[in-house]
Amino acid sequence: MKLYGRSHDRQSLARHAGDLSAAGGVRSVVLDDGSERGIRTLEFRTGGGLSAARPVRHRRSAAPR
Repeated sequence: MKLYGRSHDRQSLARHAGDLSAAGGVRSVVLDDGSERGIRTLEFRTGGGLSAARPVRHRRSAAPR
């Protein structure tokens, strides 16, 4: 991962932050309220506090031949 212009591996990032989720992350969420019920999204988080959710689009698999 590149952070502040320097490349870091998992171990060096853990030495600086203690918790790798402090650098950001992604989690899968299923919405459960109103018309959005059942919609799967991915929630992206940055270490600076910004977060955004995007719906997961399912690809249709081709029929077996």
